[in-house]
Amino acid sequence: MIKKKTNKTEALRESNNEKKVEYSTKKAGISKTNTTGNKLSKSNSNKKSSNSAAITDWFFMSKQEVTAKDIAQHLQPLNLGELDLWEELNILALEMGDKNSIDFEGLAGGFKSKEDIAFMNQHGFVTVFTVTVSEDSTLIRGVFDEILKQFSGAFCVDTEDFKPYIMSRE
Repeated sequence: MIKKKTNKTEALRESNNEKKVEYSTKKAGISKTNTTGNKLSKSNSNKKSSNSAAITDWFFMSKQEVTAKDIAQHLQPLNLGELDLWEELNILALEMGDKNSIDFEGLAGGFKSKEDIAFMNQHGFVTVFTVTVSEDSTLIRGVFDEILKQFSGAFCVDTEDFKPYIMSRE
């Protein structure tokens, strides 16, 4: 079963007429399907409340150029679980031993919305990934912390104002 992207992630895909491949990790392996996907425009109708108990849709924004391969190389020595990298698509999936998973998908070109671009400029972010987690847990937050130790930036919730967010300490 393919994980359904929602909120900004879904709106981003709806605004472009390009073909995209969506990937999802499964217990037995990798599943993929071709979808007509679109990039980077904000839709208010799909916004989550920042008060949700379990946050599963995030953005990772970095102040430096970062690729899925860079993240994979940083996480690999930590032995957190199985890493699947699709370098040419800038996609990384991490399935942890407790069956929690984190999927990173790079957003080439960034956001289209003026408000989102202003947020990125305000914080000096140059790289954006959509991040989908199977469930919000302390293990997942630990992975976020490890990434922020290496790459200056933030994990922001997929909401209208990107709050709450976890910023790297500089």
